[in-house]
Amino acid sequence: QAPPSEASTVVSLLLQRENESFFVLFTSLLLNPSYMSLCLSGLILNFKDGFAWGSFPVFFKQVHGLSDSATDMLIALYPLCWGFAQAFTGALSDRYGRKIFLASGTASCAFAMALFTIPKALWGDAGDFRHIHLWVVADIFLGLGTALVYPALQAAAADEVDPMNRGLALGFYRFLRDMGYVFGALVCGGLEDRVGFEKTFLVNSLVLALALWLLLFFYQPKSEEDAALSIWLATLFTAFHQVDEIGEYTEEEEVDVQSPPQSPNRRVLVSHCSDAW
Repeated sequence: QAPPSEASTVVSLLLQRENESFFVLFTSLLLNPSYMSLCLSGLILNFKDGFAWGSFPVFFKQVHGLSDSATDMLIALYPLCWGFAQAFTGALSDRYGRKIFLASGTASCAFAMALFTIPKALWGDAGDFRHIHLWVVADIFLGLGTALVYPALQAAAADEVDPMNRGLALGFYRFLRDMGYVFGALVCGGLEDRVGFEKTFLVNSLVLALALWLLLFFYQPKSEEDAALSIWLATLFTAFHQVDEIGEYTEEEEVDVQSPPQSPNRRVLVSHCSDAW
């Protein structure tokens, strides 16, 4: 057993090494443009939710004079579309790639935020069935857009890191993403008092357009590279079996049941598959 002085030195060295390891890992996350674009996009996505949850009741009931039932219906429709659709969009993003879901969902949310301002421009403040019908459409676009983004965003953040360090990456991602609720409520509350609801909706639409730009130009999904490799290997595997069938029915070649022949083409394909892995 080491003396106390040596033991404390060993412990301090181990802690120093652990701190350096954490620092290196955390720095590598901050320098990863794909990962940081996902974190900032998550913050922006929740920025509009912080605005929506705080402002929708006031916007529909007090500004436009809707009844309690109409206000409740419009507030509930957004999470209903979002919650139902995301049960399927996450699995679809596994199959067809993350980026198309992230980009289309963010664009849908930006369009929906702008759409909320149209009824007042066309028909004034007094809310009637025309306002409600257009706000229902905006709610659906907002809910479906959020459903396209939410599962794919977290899955994409997990894709960017090694599974051994996934807790660190997802913890920092969730920190930035959930800060969006705070910033959205505080910033948009002040904007509403100064410039009104319609202009605040447009500010949210512009901020979501910024998130779309980040995803389009800085996010390079690893899953697409993996999918391309998988398709290439599947093609080789199919050709591998086709060569087997051709060799089996060739008349000039004697087939030994105990040890099946391996043609030169088959050996070349096996070599290519090994190189690919």
